[in-house]
Amino acid sequence: MKLLEIMEEEAELQPYFYKLGTLDTRSNGDISTRDELIHWLRHFGDRTGRTHLDSQAIKTEASLKHSSIIYSAMLLLKLSLNFISRL
Repeated sequence: MKLLEIMEEEAELQPYFYKLGTLDTRSNGDISTRDELIHWLRHFGDRTGRTHLDSQAIKTEASLKHSSIIYSAMLLLKLSLNFISRL
């Protein structure tokens, strides 16, 4: 996505952002993880988007604790599905 589109998306959000590594050290620089987290935070009603400042960060009105819980649950689900697919 182009820089101006990302900046437009984030303009309405809080001025600070969370790096995925702040939420959990298991992100390993996975952009799809960032996009999934944005999806799930929005699903639960939190205004959330990307930031132009860091490709591995999000801007959200959700608290750090709420974001961390959603992030951990999302990663646990991915690990569980991966494990099941190997059976």
